[in-house]
Amino acid sequence: MNTEKNQQDEQYKKRTKSGLALLVIGSALLLTGFIITCVNFHSDQSFTIIMYGTSSVGIVLLFWGLYLIVG
Repeated sequence: MNTEKNQQDEQYKKRTKSGLALLVIGSALLLTGFIITCVNFHSDQSFTIIMYGTSSVGIVLLFWGLYLIVG
């Protein structure tokens, strides 16, 4: 009984650690995309791939991390 509880605790800790890592990576991607978009806004360069690409990947990683944490 106690070993089953320990296994569940270890699995929960592993999922929480993975979830937090995904949250950090997703947040960094969102912030990077925002900064690049703000810097390139007045230039004649196309920034739609950076804006939508990093935002989409960042949001997916954020929600995946939250899914792992909440369970």
